Amino acid sequence: MEWLGQVPAHWGVLALKRLTPSMTVGIVINPSDYVSQEGLPFIYGGDIREGTIDYENARRITVDDSARQSKTYLRAGDLLTVSGGTRRDCGRAA
Repeated sequence: MEWLGQVPAHWGVLALKRLTPSMTVGIVINPSDYVSQEGLPFIYGGDIREGTIDYENARRITVDDSARQSKTYLRAGDLLTVSGGTRRDCGRAA
């Protein structure tokens, strides 16, 4: 895949859609309506760093609001990517 550049010889290359049974865009809401002073981390694209998530500085969502938005739950093995925002943000994954 020319657009990908050099890939180490011992790596395999597959489209992401071949590795997972589902992909979603998370929740499609106005997140500002749900931001709270306390609660669970509410991850925005800017909270994703290369290979990690900045939970400490993340905004918060109440436990009740999170329970009403089932797509807000991260599960072991989930892959998060940033597909919007600034050029600096786009493409980061954790």
